[in-house]
Amino acid sequence: MILSIFTDLSSTGTGFVFVIVSVVFSLLGLFIFKKITEKEHIRRSSESFVALVSIISILYAVLLAFIVVVAWENYDNTGNNVDEEANSITTVFRDAKLLGDSIAAHSLQKNLTEYDHLIATREWVTMQTGDTYMGHKTKAAKELFPVIRAMNKILKDYESKGTKDDAVFADLLQNFNKMQECRRQRLLNAGKEIPDILWIVILAGTIITLIFTFFFHFEHFLTKAIFTSLIAVMMALTMFLIYYLNH
Repeated sequence: MILSIFTDLSSTGTGFVFVIVSVVFSLLGLFIFKKITEKEHIRRSSESFVALVSIISILYAVLLAFIVVVAWENYDNTGNNVDEEANSITTVFRDAKLLGDSIAAHSLQKNLTEYDHLIATREWVTMQTGDTYMGHKTKAAKELFPVIRAMNKILKDYESKGTKDDAVFADLLQNFNKMQECRRQRLLNAGKEIPDILWIVILAGTIITLIFTFFFHFEHFLTKAIFTSLIAVMMALTMFLIYYLNH
C-alpha cells in the first residue's frame, strides 16, 4: 500500500505528518503560483474560477463522504466482531468451571489464558501491518496454533465421555466455535484495506482542489495563504480519518 510508510508511526504522529505535508504543499504551491501569474488576471477571472471550484469541490466531497462511510462501517463491524470474540472467550472461561471434570476445566482455563495473552501481545501487533495471511504463516500464529489444538483435544476428550447431552458443555462448545469464527473474521478484516487506486484518486482530488484555491482573489497574500492553509488542514484531517478507520 502506498501509505504503508506510516505503519510504524503513532496515530498522533501520522495525523501530524498528514497535516504538515498538506500545508507545506499548499503554501509552496501558492507561492510559486503567485510568482508566475499576474494579480490582475486572477482578479478578473475570480468569478469564473469560483463557479468551477464549486463543481469540483462538490464532486470531491461526495467521493470523500462515500469513502468515509465505507471505512466507518468496516471499522464499526470490526469492533463489533472483536467484542463478540472477547465475550465468547469470557463465556468459555466461565463455563469451563461448570464442567464435571475438574482436570479438563483447569486445563481448558489455563490454555484459554495463554490463548488470550498471545492474541493481545503477539497477534494483535501482527495485525497492525495487515500482513496476517489469515493467521497461518506468521510467527504469532505458530505459537497460537498449539494452544488451539490443545483446547480442541480437551473438548474432544471430554465429549467422548458421553457428555453430548450436557447443556453446559453444549453452550461451551458453541461459544468456543464462535470464538474461533470471530478470530478468523478479525484476521480477514485486518487484511482489508482501501485499494491503492482509490488512494491515488483521493490524493489527486486533494491536489487538484488545492490548486484551484490558488485562483481565488484576495487583496492581501497573507489572507489568501491562511485561507488555503485552512482548506489544506481540513483535507488532511479527512484523509487521516479515512486512513485511521482503515487501520
